[in-house]
Parts: sequence; C-alpha cells; structure tokens
Amino acid sequence: MELRGQGKLFKVDDHAMLSSVEYNIFVEPAMDGTEKWQGEMVSVEQVAITEGGRYWIETEDGRMGLCCLHKKVNKAVMGLQVRYFYHLSGSTLPR
Repeated sequence: MELRGQGKLFKVDDHAMLSSVEYNIFVEPAMDGTEKWQGEMVSVEQVAITEGGRYWIETEDGRMGLCCLHKKVNKAVMGLQVRYFYHLSGSTLPR
C-alpha cells in the first residue's frame, strides 16, 4: 500500500512538532502487527533535520511511525528556497 499526503514531523525525545511534511510512503505489514515504512518526505518549513536522526511522523490518517531520515537529493530550483528531500525508513508501533 502507498500513502501520500501531508503530515507532521516530531522530535522523538519530547514529541515537539518540528514541521509539516509532504510524504510518499510505501507500507508493508509486518508479522508482529506493525507496518514497515519506506519512502521519502520533504519538510514544508525550513527546519534543521539531523542526518540519520530518528523522528516521529504522523500521517493524514493518524498513523504514527518512528523513522530514520537520510538526506536524499537537494532539489533546488533557481529562485526558490532549497528544499531537502529525505529518504525515510521505519515502522509503526505494535497495537
């Protein structure tokens, strides 16, 4: 299954919201009742995201996933602000 939309990015330690994000996540069910996530996201606001850092992502439908983010590509367009795309991998928590 594929999830596309807008969500929220949170810090792991204190659950403080960092930014709104746009995401494209491929979801695969796992044996333990969780979902494995692979995909990409881009932060809507300019925020500092730690390379290889762990973050919570909340999707439009309310799913919460713990993800590791790695800078993928700098898709800069002349005259526009730089937007960094991040590869994400992670999973939801068991219910």
